[in-house]
Amino acid sequence: MYPTFHAKHRRLQTSLDGLLRQLENYSEQQLKAQPVPGAWSALQVMQHLMVAEKLSVLSIQRRIDKGMNFRKTNLQSWSREVLLAFSLRIPLKFKAPTAVADELFSADATFATVSAEWSAARNDLAEFLGKLPSELARKQIYRHPRGGWMSAVGMLDFFIVHFDRHCKQIERTLKLSL
Repeated sequence: MYPTFHAKHRRLQTSLDGLLRQLENYSEQQLKAQPVPGAWSALQVMQHLMVAEKLSVLSIQRRIDKGMNFRKTNLQSWSREVLLAFSLRIPLKFKAPTAVADELFSADATFATVSAEWSAARNDLAEFLGKLPSELARKQIYRHPRGGWMSAVGMLDFFIVHFDRHCKQIERTLKLSL
């Protein structure tokens, strides 16, 4: 695995493990409670994060399987990565892209099922990164719905910032639900 991928995946996995350990202490009712009507529950936020990661990897894999030619990263793609990360660090609320919105969340989901599916998705991510040819590491292979084309490194950076942002949302949601 490309060394940068390994470090970033390890950070993602450590963060996920910590979140899951923290959330084990809550009941299903607490995890499914919406703090206000229309707001996501902690479990819905987890589903959003998991689906976003899974769909991102699937979209890259489809592009690779189609034999697409990818452009090298450049100043423009790097600046999109930076702007996307910045936008996720500021306390503005954004509407989730349709592909990862709450209409897709399973009403039957439980903490155990979401945790297991997310852990499996992270294993799939590690496998995908391990097989990704090093020449694609700095190519624009990932297309974020708002951030545009970026590298796999940029995708992993997005996953990290996105995860951190929504962990704060989960904490706020659980405080309001108690």
